[in-house]
Amino acid sequence: MVSRDVVEKILELRQQSYSIREIAKRVGLSHSTVWRILKKIEDEQNKRNETSQNSNNTSIIEQELKQLQALTHCLIEHVKTLENNVSILSYDVEDLKLFRFMILQVSRLRIEGPARCKYIDDYGYYTKILLPECLPETKCLEVILSNGTKMYRPKVLDNPIICLACPYYKPRKLI
Repeated sequence: MVSRDVVEKILELRQQSYSIREIAKRVGLSHSTVWRILKKIEDEQNKRNETSQNSNNTSIIEQELKQLQALTHCLIEHVKTLENNVSILSYDVEDLKLFRFMILQVSRLRIEGPARCKYIDDYGYYTKILLPECLPETKCLEVILSNGTKMYRPKVLDNPIICLACPYYKPRKLI
């Protein structure tokens, strides 16, 4: 067993860049004993560094875990908010479907049955107004005026909602 004073002297000489053989001569030990002492000290330092590194890694992992938990909590809150919004929207969609159905029924009264508008021909085209372009998703009959201008008659039978905007509605027969 080597005394603590000898080990400190070995470390001091090693820090001054002496070789293992030179240190062994100065402290009166064999070079293999000096090498084993230095090796043991180095191994202990490596273990301490590893423990410190593991401790740092653990603390980093703990911080990342806390951040992940906070993000998860935020995500859960966002999902709850989205669920509430979807629920509200589903009610709105149902209301809009009902409203659309009612509008279609009212507009159908203007193109079908005894209250059919007198400005709709037998093929379902509107005859009172000519449009400068065909409406989207509506069949139109192209009409060329005497001055060569192209105009369009919408087929309201295919898109009865157009009739709701018409200020000229007159039933063929009074209801």
